[in-house]
Amino acid sequence: MLVAAAEPQRVVSMVLIDPAALAVCPGATHTAAHIGVLAPVFARAEDPDLTNPQFSELFGQATGNPPPPLPDDQLDALVDHLRAVRPPWEVAVDGWVVARIPTLVVVGDADPMYAEVGSALAACGAEMVEHTGLGHRPHDDPGITERIRAHWLAVEGVA
Repeated sequence: MLVAAAEPQRVVSMVLIDPAALAVCPGATHTAAHIGVLAPVFARAEDPDLTNPQFSELFGQATGNPPPPLPDDQLDALVDHLRAVRPPWEVAVDGWVVARIPTLVVVGDADPMYAEVGSALAACGAEMVEHTGLGHRPHDDPGITERIRAHWLAVEGVA
């Protein structure tokens, strides 16, 4: 979405799967709740006294997912990356880019905030497809794969 907003001539169409474009609807119920529990964690990302395992534990508590069972070096690499990333609600996203570039938004049932983002983008002109049963991986369903191909065929003439 950022490339499409900055250089629309380079993007013919978009397919967004469970988009984390939280800045398009930060006040929506589930999105605001997500931001509310994760903002304090990200606020400590640069705290040198907070170890990577401690940060991982805080992140896991906030998201309801335990830290992944990884060897120390892999966990350090993952957490170093996570600590360096700007939280998605702080990334300014132009939701109206979907009015200019044909966009299909596929939303699973992992977290209702993705449906809120999808609905906000649909209000701007995107087409939204909701799919249940596969959590955060709705694109694993062959029917969704076919829907994505149909989008590309209709917009770009290729599938």
